[in-house]
Amino acid sequence: MSNEKSLREEYEESIKDNVEYYKSRVAKIEKEGEDGIELIEMIEPLNLEPESRSVYTGNIRLEYETVEDARKVLSHILAKTPVERFVKVSRDTGSKLKWAYSVQYKGVMLQVEPAEPSKDCVAVKRTTTYSSWICERASD
Repeated sequence: MSNEKSLREEYEESIKDNVEYYKSRVAKIEKEGEDGIELIEMIEPLNLEPESRSVYTGNIRLEYETVEDARKVLSHILAKTPVERFVKVSRDTGSKLKWAYSVQYKGVMLQVEPAEPSKDCVAVKRTTTYSSWICERASD
């Protein structure tokens, strides 16, 4: 007699594994939701008035017209919330590299755009199988 599982046992195990996977994803989303609400409750009373915003589970992006406007918002957030510092990050928008100030607050990423590009960085788009941006040091 074979020690292999029956087709039914394999199928039931597959279902169980998928259910466990999605339960863990749902738990993660619920936790990010709680963290996001906590963050929003801290920053919403600050009346930050972004030009545009995008929100989805685990990420809040506030976009402003100028770097100066974004910096004013950063100062306000730093002064009025437990957030202690932001880091500068970049993301690919397809046609260019966009910079933002970013902070991870518990399970949620808050980004404030735009940020000025890093001083030592010249953004170069490299095309291979997948297009990617690389930072090359600015020439002297």
